Amino acid sequence: MKTGILTPFRGLVPQTHLSFGQTKQYGTYRIRVRCGVAAKEPVDDMFLKVVRGEYRSKVPDHVDYYQVTGTYENPQVIEFTVDIDGIRSNRLAFERRHGRMVRLEKYKNVQSYIFKYPLLAYLEEDSRPDLWIDQMEMTGPLEAEGPAFDLERLLEAVDLKNPTKESVRKLIFDFAFEAFRHQEPSSVYVDRLMTIYSKALQHGDAPLAALREALSPILASPRFLYLYEPRPEKTPPRSLSPRELAIRLSYFLWSSPPDEELYQLAKSGELKKPKVLLAQADRMLSSPRAKLFVETFNSQWLELD
Repeated sequence: MKTGILTPFRGLVPQTHLSFGQTKQYGTYRIRVRCGVAAKEPVDDMFLKVVRGEYRSKVPDHVDYYQVTGTYENPQVIEFTVDIDGIRSNRLAFERRHGRMVRLEKYKNVQSYIFKYPLLAYLEEDSRPDLWIDQMEMTGPLEAEGPAFDLERLLEAVDLKNPTKESVRKLIFDFAFEAFRHQEPSSVYVDRLMTIYSKALQHGDAPLAALREALSPILASPRFLYLYEPRPEKTPPRSLSPRELAIRLSYFLWSSPPDEELYQLAKSGELKKPKVLLAQADRMLSSPRAKLFVETFNSQWLELD
């Protein structure tokens, strides 16, 4: 092997690192790691452990495992994505792991006993080959699916230096419509928000600051914070409407509002058809957005934290 680095079980360099540095451009990045075992033939039960977190931290931001089936003569490329958001660590550590290491680590302090009990020496042995990493790549930010709730797109329709009341009213209506998951706000509700906007201007606020004041009650509304499925008191439970079904499905699988395709199927009533509903569930589970569901659901259910 003339290139790359060996990552052993123990030693001075038990990890290989990849740092994103002070990346200011947030988004999703693709990581590609070319690796294999330092042997001519692959071995069973060998994994690349990817730890995201600060150096020597006992509480990492995230941990993943990928099975290593390549060798230095026939390497494999392990590919995954990470989100850079300015909150989580910008550092990845790559470690070598296999099934027997759990037992080996229990006896990592056994050296002092080997002199007295030579038969214990095998407990510290790790005869598996080292992990060989030859190349690491980072590309991005990747072009992501458009957000279901895009305030910048709404603001483009308003001249914030000299806005008209009509354009502000339309923006407030559209913002509430998106925030309330495609449920139209009443004209009375929009009138109240326009009153807040006008009073803020009278008190000397700039148009953008006044607009923030008018939009704030929308973000504090129970219709935005909760799944709003009204039912009159003392009435029996009712079936979900197609729109409510789309919202429940989206928050269950994506932890976010529905996309335009779901909304359109709900509007046409097609989403109520079992075949259409099943097809949408398959589509959503195949989307990268479903990764959050897998992580959060299993973490909470199995108490992995």
